[in-house]
Amino acid sequence: MPTSSLAMAHWLATMKRWRRYFRYRVEGFEHLASHDCHVVVGYHGRPLAYDLFMLGAHVHDELGYLPVALVHRGFLRNAYLRWLTEGLEWATGRGPQLEDAVARGRHIIIAPGGDREGLRPGWVRYRVDWGDHLGYLRFAISRRLPIVPVAASGVDDAYFGLVDGHRLAGKSWLRQALPPWIGVGPLGPWPLSPPFPAKVHQVIGSPITPTEYGELSRDDRDGLLALHRDVQSRVQRLLDRARSATSSSSKRASHAKHSFHR
Repeated sequence: MPTSSLAMAHWLATMKRWRRYFRYRVEGFEHLASHDCHVVVGYHGRPLAYDLFMLGAHVHDELGYLPVALVHRGFLRNAYLRWLTEGLEWATGRGPQLEDAVARGRHIIIAPGGDREGLRPGWVRYRVDWGDHLGYLRFAISRRLPIVPVAASGVDDAYFGLVDGHRLAGKSWLRQALPPWIGVGPLGPWPLSPPFPAKVHQVIGSPITPTEYGELSRDDRDGLLALHRDVQSRVQRLLDRARSATSSSSKRASHAKHSFHR
């Protein structure tokens, strides 16, 4: 079996287990039910963007292909993650994978918050923070692609972070390594422990057309920042909505359980 086929079979089987373990549900998938390329941007859970990876598998089920995920360059320094990245044709930056996705009408999935969100300590949760990372906007605008905001509950509950890995990653002696992060799960430290079985309810928002803000250019920093803030606020609202839906669902389930035992 070719490496790409083996990686695909392995990854889809892994995602099937993840979706069952996290009780994954997706709301608003109709916004991605298109064979034109969309730039999907979402909140980055810790330490992995669990919901975005599971969304990729859902796209495969519904549309017949795996989207291109933009992953951390550190993936190439780990044998297993490098095998996945190359076999699944993920991207670590601008390059042929992204251009091929645009040409073939494959969605591109990006978590602009990256380390800032994914390597936080456990006492900072569910707060969208993308800094001034405008690369995803420049890419979408230059190719006139819709931007689709996504967020999910549960993604900050899989592990409890003990350090601020983003701040540690700024130390010169750590810059060449995988981003440092220490977290704990139900059976001990990550990655030796499995994650907590947090319920992941994902909400996909309506596409944003960059031209809604006029004819922006890649060099219009003020215009890009205005759009960037709007995209972030939409993702934050989706994040709050997803968590509210999960909380309401849990309360209904608890009430039904208590009613049953009366």
